[in-house]
Amino acid sequence: MHPSIRFFWAIALTLSTGLLSAQTYAVVSPDTRLHVEIEAGAALRYSIRYGRQVLLDSCLAALSLSDGRRPGKNATVARTERRSVRDTITAPVPEKRRRIPDRFEELTLHFKGGYALIFRAYDDGVAYRFATSWNDSITVEHEDAVFHFPENRTVYYPAVSKRSDADIFHTSFEAPYKISRLDTL
Repeated sequence: MHPSIRFFWAIALTLSTGLLSAQTYAVVSPDTRLHVEIEAGAALRYSIRYGRQVLLDSCLAALSLSDGRRPGKNATVARTERRSVRDTITAPVPEKRRRIPDRFEELTLHFKGGYALIFRAYDDGVAYRFATSWNDSITVEHEDAVFHFPENRTVYYPAVSKRSDADIFHTSFEAPYKISRLDTL
């Protein structure tokens, strides 16, 4: 093979590998114990660890919209935005507390195509949500929210049972939580 052709294929392979590789981002809770790592590429994936312990690994986040768009698939980050919040929410009708601490680190990944994925890392949890800058309304037909636990963990969960005085969806989640292994749920 001619040296210039080899050079062309080497450049083409390098460029295509670069285009296919995922971009990695991280956000850490205010107390620095919770770490979220987000990978954007062919799919949007994230992992969460608390200290050195992996809680969730390579979880999937994506949407399927009625118009065929797939936020979270083949995701290319256009820009990022970060903010820190150290605030207090005053509950207008206090149940347990009037003042609720609102402390988190936030990472917003703005993607080509007019949508974003916003991650928040609190000291005691992680949250994400999709946001769009589209003018029209959207219909979400399906959400990919796939959670991968690294092993068969013991979990605490609120078992919701039918109550005689309310429907199954009426609950305060203040009943005792059950303890079980994930593979038994």
